[in-house]
Amino acid sequence: MKENKNLKVLFVSVEVAPFAKTGGLADVAGSLPKSLVSMGYDVRIAMPRYQQIEADMKYVTDFPVDMGGRQSTCIVREGEIGFKADGKDLSVPVYFVDNYHYFNRGGIYCYFDDADRFAFFCKATLDMLPKIDFKPDIIHCNDWHTGPICMFLNEKYKDYPFYKNIKTMFTIHNLEYQGNFSRDVMGIMGVPDEVFVPEKVEFYGMFSFMKAGLVYADIITTVSETYAKEIQTERYGEKLEAC
Repeated sequence: MKENKNLKVLFVSVEVAPFAKTGGLADVAGSLPKSLVSMGYDVRIAMPRYQQIEADMKYVTDFPVDMGGRQSTCIVREGEIGFKADGKDLSVPVYFVDNYHYFNRGGIYCYFDDADRFAFFCKATLDMLPKIDFKPDIIHCNDWHTGPICMFLNEKYKDYPFYKNIKTMFTIHNLEYQGNFSRDVMGIMGVPDEVFVPEKVEFYGMFSFMKAGLVYADIITTVSETYAKEIQTERYGEKLEAC
């Protein structure tokens, strides 16, 4: 297949080195976009702007995000990851998705409202795109926190011309962490009730962020060929091996 150097990619992750890291996800999210940019692709990153992040960034835009009838403000700021490749100074643009209520906290995970926090992040990331005039060919989602992006594109944004033909890639870094929450989260998702069925996002009575990515993504990848084979077995599939 011939390479398309005009390809535009939005890399979405809740951890990106060097800004926020708890594990290997951040390392991949900080390094893969740099490799693609050095190859000539237009790659940009979207991540939450946590309290701990201290980086040079500029204000880009702000807008309301619907959270089940309640409006929450998203503020977008832009920074970058600078690096050198083949003697050239290059950079990856980073869009920091901010909301004081959801992200101005001491940590990244393990809050009682994580479902709301990352649902907001997914919605805001999609709503941001026309406002920054960037239409990616591919949105590369990473792990459960970003799974609803794949669902939203198919169930909520499909009738908007701007989002037509945007494809999604969903990468599993750790299948053990699935983002399973009470069905009540449907209230903030804004998608039809028909989505909450075993063939889609319902998982043993819970709403699964991970399953939203697995079911709705155009392509699914993992961190290695070995891991891809392992998670399709009953032993390592975490009850999702049949998806």
